[in-house]
Amino acid sequence: MTVIDDRDLDEIYELRVLLEVPAMELVIERATDEQLESLEQPLLELEATAGNNDVPAFLVADRDFHLTLLSMAGNQRLVEIIAGLRDQTRIVGLRSLAEAGALQASAGEHRPIVDALRTRDGAKPSA
Repeated sequence: MTVIDDRDLDEIYELRVLLEVPAMELVIERATDEQLESLEQPLLELEATAGNNDVPAFLVADRDFHLTLLSMAGNQRLVEIIAGLRDQTRIVGLRSLAEAGALQASAGEHRPIVDALRTRDGAKPSA
């Protein structure tokens, strides 16, 4: 088993920001209204799992939401790279996610992303 320390987490997070933020610009340019509307169901699932404080289901729903969103950029390699980075970081910190309110707070950050994408507002979204 590979141990991930704080430096690893910082590097992975930095890579994700470098990839995911520009990817949202591509999503804004390329996603159809129907594709963006299709995010509603994964978003509802994410919110429901957070409301139930179901950490394993939340992690699956969060991953599905973000990878579905990123797929709208039209670059499968980008999705695969980010999926790998996300998977590396999700192994760590399960206890902190399980703390009261942590899942709800995380879930609450997702709807504004979808709302900004629907209005094609590039200043707000961040995967």
